[in-house]
Amino acid sequence: MAHVPDRATLPFYVSAAAVFEGNVRTAVISLKYRNERRFARPLGKLLADAILRERALNYEFDYVTWAPTTSQHLRERGMDHAELIAREVGKHLDIPVKNLLRRMTHETQTHRSRQERLLGPTFRAHALATGRKVLVVDDVVTTGATLHAVRRAFRSIGVELVECWAVAATPSR
Repeated sequence: MAHVPDRATLPFYVSAAAVFEGNVRTAVISLKYRNERRFARPLGKLLADAILRERALNYEFDYVTWAPTTSQHLRERGMDHAELIAREVGKHLDIPVKNLLRRMTHETQTHRSRQERLLGPTFRAHALATGRKVLVVDDVVTTGATLHAVRRAFRSIGVELVECWAVAATPSR
């Protein structure tokens, strides 16, 4: 069983299934940087199980989506690891998975300072999400800036509910 992060260390609008350490860290890194797609299934299941535990039967989402990676990373990796995880979560929860976000800035959050990360990327939400309940999935939450930017994009078009979940949260320092 994965160690669960202390909710007090997470931004108030983000939940995470585990701490970014041990086997979870290895699996995320293997999927994200080594293109080992076989890890999408167990990471998606870990996240779906955490959502079910936390929300019990109250997870009436219209769509599952993800925080898209940069176009550069998509070209380099040949896949969006967050999309693969989101598709697994959608399967486990029986919720349609849709690409509802477009990344407007192309700088990666990787290797940025905390201050730089807090500026976050910018996203545009698809109008299909208006008035809906959306579950947003990401791999790792560090400062929460990416998922905050995602929430801001959805809120700007009138999404009824935006709930953000990450597979893992970096340990508090």
